[in-house]
Amino acid sequence: MKRPINWYKFSLLVLVLLVLAAGSGGFSSVAQAAQGSPPQIIAVDFPDNIQADGKFVTGDLLFKDPDGDLNQVKFDLLTGDKSALQISPGWQFDPQVSGQSQGVIEFQIAASAGGQFRLQVTLSDQAGNVSQPEKFSFEAIGAPAPAKPVARFSASPTQGDAPLTVRFSNQSENYDGSLWDFGDGSQSTATNPTHTYQEAKRYVVALTVKGPGGQDRATAIITVNESKPGARCGETLYEDDFDDPGSGWMVGSFQGFDWSYSGSGEYRVISASPNSIAWSWAPTKRTFSDFCLEVRVKQVVAGSLSSQGAMGIIFAGNQRARSFTRFAISPAFNAYTVDSFSFPLGGSTSQSTQVNWTNSSAIKGPNSWNDLLIIAQGGQVSLYANGVLLMKVGLSSTGSVGVFAATFDQPNTNAHFDDFKVSAVR
Repeated sequence: MKRPINWYKFSLLVLVLLVLAAGSGGFSSVAQAAQGSPPQIIAVDFPDNIQADGKFVTGDLLFKDPDGDLNQVKFDLLTGDKSALQISPGWQFDPQVSGQSQGVIEFQIAASAGGQFRLQVTLSDQAGNVSQPEKFSFEAIGAPAPAKPVARFSASPTQGDAPLTVRFSNQSENYDGSLWDFGDGSQSTATNPTHTYQEAKRYVVALTVKGPGGQDRATAIITVNESKPGARCGETLYEDDFDDPGSGWMVGSFQGFDWSYSGSGEYRVISASPNSIAWSWAPTKRTFSDFCLEVRVKQVVAGSLSSQGAMGIIFAGNQRARSFTRFAISPAFNAYTVDSFSFPLGGSTSQSTQVNWTNSSAIKGPNSWNDLLIIAQGGQVSLYANGVLLMKVGLSSTGSVGVFAATFDQPNTNAHFDDFKVSAVR
């Protein structure tokens, strides 16, 4: 950027030259009388303030050279950061004024960073004569630093049942780009995204914003609760409240096992021998894959009946192969398990455990009803007791369903069942 000439200042400088010349008998007589004299710097004209934007600003140097052989201008930095300055045509250059006894030399300075700068300039001629240095100062004013981004956002709602859809509102400042991390492996660069959480969990959501002034990060907690079990269960596929003794469930006694309808609208299974299991298939020819299965179960303890034992739901059953998976609870120990059995005719019994016995305060003790529910979908089975999610376990669920009672070391586990229901998963 070429700065307009300050004509007032320039006129004063010219007047000074004329006075000096007149006192020495004119310019030509000065040149003749001053052979071997060093050049002189009359004045340096440069603004007191420039912008630190890397753009060149023009300055003027007024000189007198009696010999007319000036061939070098040299700038030296006295104060400031030299790496922030550029001088054109250079810190040292030939002004191309040979033969001139006076005149103006133009130069340019650019600053890339703010600060106070003090320089000196000297002139020298072909004979090696050097002028007295002339010092001048200026300030380079830097652009104000860009404002630092401030990350801020709101979310609604911040808690609820799965699946939970959350709307996020970006309320950040001084930014030009944002990145959302929803805490479940998903991300978004949208300004105000909406995200749906499928699983019950506590999620940490992070928003990172960036701008010319840097970056900032803000976080929030989204709490997703397990959806109410009943909300996931839809059309009824099979149900029995056991009010009808002829509804088709197994009835009879065999080698210490007993199956019967009670007179109070319940179905009863008794396993009499220690370390044994008695089961009963639901009287339907259907097999179930993705489903909800719920039933009420109570261990009746009185007289000679054991206070120990296990009872619950069987599923993924193969009636011909006499195999199934069971969701078992032990009211006496407030515990549950998931394991699989196979009782082939003429073969060896086998058992494999998917979930070891685990204590839970959700399971009620003997002589109390426990509401059990399994929700099987897509190879994952969710286990509930009295409305509380106990665990999710990955396993196959396709097959027949039913109920069972089992003993531990003590004989005579008496399990009562009511309100058995199978429904489709929504």
